[in-house]
Amino acid sequence: MILMADEFETITNQVISKEDIRDTKINAFKDRYEEGKCPINDFEEGRVARTIVDSDTDDSFEIRYLIDHFARMDFPQFAEGGFLDKCGERVKCPRKPPMNSKGQLKFFFRDGESKNYDILIPMATMISTDDDEGFEVETIIDVILPAGQSEILVLAESIEDGSEYNISAGKLTILNTEIDDLEVINPEAFTGGEDAEDDEPYRERILNSGEGLLEGSEPWFRAMAESYPRVHDAAIFVKEEGHYNIEIIINSLEKPTPDSLIDDLMNFFYQDSMKKVRLNPFVKKAETITVNISCVLDIDSNFDPTSVINNVKNDIIAHVYGGTTSKGVKLKGKYIEEELLRVQLYSLISNVDGIINYDLNLPAEDVSVSADEVIVLGNLEVIERN
Repeated sequence: MILMADEFETITNQVISKEDIRDTKINAFKDRYEEGKCPINDFEEGRVARTIVDSDTDDSFEIRYLIDHFARMDFPQFAEGGFLDKCGERVKCPRKPPMNSKGQLKFFFRDGESKNYDILIPMATMISTDDDEGFEVETIIDVILPAGQSEILVLAESIEDGSEYNISAGKLTILNTEIDDLEVINPEAFTGGEDAEDDEPYRERILNSGEGLLEGSEPWFRAMAESYPRVHDAAIFVKEEGHYNIEIIINSLEKPTPDSLIDDLMNFFYQDSMKKVRLNPFVKKAETITVNISCVLDIDSNFDPTSVINNVKNDIIAHVYGGTTSKGVKLKGKYIEEELLRVQLYSLISNVDGIINYDLNLPAEDVSVSADEVIVLGNLEVIERN
C-alpha cells in the first residue's frame, strides 16, 4: 500500500480527494435507494455499509493515484529513477554513470634500499587505507621494479566507483598481499571518482537536450555537440544564406580549443547516421576574449603567503576554466557568452583563508562577451603587498 495524503492534484490539474470519492459512492447508493433499487440508506460512521464504502474509497483513491503517478513517469519533468532513464534514452541523453577514481601508487623500500633482483608487482594488487573505511584500490597493469631500484610509480584505480573514492594523498598505505619488503603510499590524491548522476541534474540535462524535439533542431545539435568528449559547451546559430546553414560554436574543456577536436566534430556530424536533409552544419571554435587579472593581497602573518597566493590563483583558474576551489567547491568554468564580473572575483578572493584585504587592479571593469565568444585567462598576477 502506497502512503499518501487524502488528496492530490493530477497531471491535468484535477484535484482528487478521498472525501469526494466517498461522497460520490454514498450519493450513488442513496439515489438507488430513492429509486427502490437498493435497501441500504444508513451510511453513518461505524455502520457496516459505511465501513465497506470507506474501504472501497481507499482502494479507488490509490488506483487513481497510481494511474496519475505512472502517467507522470512518461514526462521528464516528473519522472524518477528508471522512468527518468527511459525519458533520457528517447532523446539520446543517457544518465552519467558512476566513475572509479584513478591515481598512482608509489611502491618503495624504506631508507632507499634496493634488491639485486627484479620484483613483479602484479596487476590487481590491492591496497587499502589504514582507517575504518578501508577504501581499496588495485593496480591496473603489471609492473617490474628493476634490480637496484628502490621505488616505482604504478597506475591504479579504486575497486568501487563513487566520489567517496577520491582518496587524499598519503592515505593508501596497506598492501593487502606482501610483495617482498615493499611498502606503498599514494603520493597524490586519487581523483575522478564520481557518483551516478542524481535525478535533478539529469532531469535538467534531458530538458536542455531538447525534451524530445525533432532531430535536426537547434537544441538537438547543441545536445549532440555537448555530448561529444572534450566539449565543455556549444552554441548554435542558424544561417539564412550560404551552403553551411547550421553554425556550431565549440568551447572545449582544453584551452585553447584544439583543431583536432573541430575536425573530429565535423566528421561526427557528417557521418551517415547524423546527416539531416538540407542541413549542413559547420563547426568552429568560439572566439576567445583574453582577460588579464591582477590583484594585490594583504596576507595575515599567521598564514604562509605562498599558499594563500596559490589558493587565489587556483580559485580564479577554476572560475574561468572549471575545477575545484581551495574550499572544495566544484566550478564549471565559463560558458560561451558568459560575462566576467568584478564582483565574482571579489567573492572568490575574499573567500580564501588568510586574506586581510586586497586590491583588484585588473580587469578594471566587467567584461562582456558576444554570443560566439568565451573568456580565457591572459596574464594572472597575484602578489603580496610589500
